[in-house]
Amino acid sequence: MKFVVAAFFSLLLAQTPPPAAPAILSGRVVDSLSGQPLADAAIELVRVATTAPASAGGRGTPAPPPQRTRTSDDGRFELTNIPPGDYRLYGTTDNGYVPSENGQRTPTGVGTAVTLASGQNVSNITLRLTPTATVSGRVTDGDGDPSVFTSMLAFRIVYSTGGARKIEIVQSVLTDDHGEYRLYWLAPGKYYVSALPIETRSYGLPLSFASRFGGATYWATPMLGYRALDNGDLVEETWAPVYYPGTTDILAAKPIQLHAGEQFHTDFNIANSPTRTLLLQGDITDPAGQALGNATLTLTPQKPEGHSVVLPQAMSNDKGKFLMHGVTPGSYFLFVVGGRDSFPTGGLPPGANVPLSMNASTAFIPLEVSKSGVDSMNIATVPAIDIPLHLEFQIRTAGTISPRIRLVRDPDIAGAPDVSAGQRVSAQGILVTGVGAGNYRIDVSGLPKNAYVKSMRSGALDVLKDGLHINGESPQEISIVLADDGGTLDGSGLDDRKQPVAGAVVVLMPNDPALRPHRIDLFKSTTCDAAGRFHFDGIAPGDYKVFAWDDIRSGDWFDPGLMRAFEYRGVPILIGSTESKMIEVPVNASEDVRP
Repeated sequence: MKFVVAAFFSLLLAQTPPPAAPAILSGRVVDSLSGQPLADAAIELVRVATTAPASAGGRGTPAPPPQRTRTSDDGRFELTNIPPGDYRLYGTTDNGYVPSENGQRTPTGVGTAVTLASGQNVSNITLRLTPTATVSGRVTDGDGDPSVFTSMLAFRIVYSTGGARKIEIVQSVLTDDHGEYRLYWLAPGKYYVSALPIETRSYGLPLSFASRFGGATYWATPMLGYRALDNGDLVEETWAPVYYPGTTDILAAKPIQLHAGEQFHTDFNIANSPTRTLLLQGDITDPAGQALGNATLTLTPQKPEGHSVVLPQAMSNDKGKFLMHGVTPGSYFLFVVGGRDSFPTGGLPPGANVPLSMNASTAFIPLEVSKSGVDSMNIATVPAIDIPLHLEFQIRTAGTISPRIRLVRDPDIAGAPDVSAGQRVSAQGILVTGVGAGNYRIDVSGLPKNAYVKSMRSGALDVLKDGLHINGESPQEISIVLADDGGTLDGSGLDDRKQPVAGAVVVLMPNDPALRPHRIDLFKSTTCDAAGRFHFDGIAPGDYKVFAWDDIRSGDWFDPGLMRAFEYRGVPILIGSTESKMIEVPVNASEDVRP
């Protein structure tokens, strides 16, 4: 018996693989311009998650904590006892440099993963940190005196994942007592710079650290003042931003191209900043035709263009009358929300995200405001409604699927009220409750590999293509069909010499430009690995085009103007059900991408 037991354990040990030997990673950090080593730079090694979420919607295996160290006086670093796997390697300093990632081709580009095998010693890593740029100057008022406490912004106009146009504030500072400002630690790239005077309120805009990408969005109600005319009348004014090179028209503003380590100087004069405002007034009634008091009105720009998002607001009195101050000419969406428990007395802070009440009364009105203003409005609200959803699974693989369903505005408008009161799930399906008037789409995520949304219909309405237009009446039950016979696409991103481009951004989108604004669900994006390869799965059968860039801001491919310039560089491809294809895609240079 002892011999049998010993033999059993010997066999068990023989079948158990030996533990993986740890890997070692070392290298150096240098200044990208001078090549000089950078001491005391922070190094971070982050494990790339390799375990996909479970088919039932679980989170999968969490990644281990990052490993960290700092460079020595000669810029060198070493990380030991690293389990085999794929990793992202980052380098940062306390100030003056843009963070760097291993494998990135440009200072703001996405890098590539480092693959470490059992017992491997990788020692040839070099992280190049790029010096940041600055924009500085002096701001004066109409009399040529220093303009103190003027808000100075460096910002971009970007596109979100859902295709919405947004303002991304990279950094904001105030002018000092000499009217001087300095925007610093800016990564190389193209920025708009603006000056906004009379910033007397509490200051909540970002003073950011150096970063490769990202920023903040700022909502505010208009700053108002009054000026006496020669005849003694008082007129209401706000202050318009002044954009480089000296205009209050964002469409006439020019971006500033900043290079590594550049110190750009430009002065501003804000004499043309004061701007006459208009009043928006009228009456609001509830769904029964009665005066609706304590209703909140919010005016949001249809296309945020510059500096920050200004949201004029008002609240109706007990007779349903409202008066909104601080309106300037432009294209807007007017949101009205009233009803018991809809909002606290006194209204909401700008951009506040508060769920609607189940019995809210709402209105959604596209509005053009000309220089002559808008005549008195009579606004009839409609009740918030419920939207029933039913999921149908055409799934061949085993396992339970628990997709995540979200109702989102189309487009995702900055400062708009929340979309609904909540969501209830039962055996009969999903009920999105308390949905106010507006335009929406339904976002489905958390699907397994090769699964996609095959169709989404409400009666004869194709919700995927046409979206949802809610105005007080519940639609027919929306049937969402999920299938897992999606196609796959593998390929390589190649430069003009037919060489693979590591870290290139690759985007799959509908071939028809007219379809792209309506089928956000068909877009997919990824980055090439160290060998310049990329992979897409879960592709709905259809006609597509594939584009690649060596560096592009996430979401910029939703900009129709940008895509018109690159349309000829895309590679068309048809993907069928369960079909797998290979493709080669030319990589566009980052300097060709406009701001």
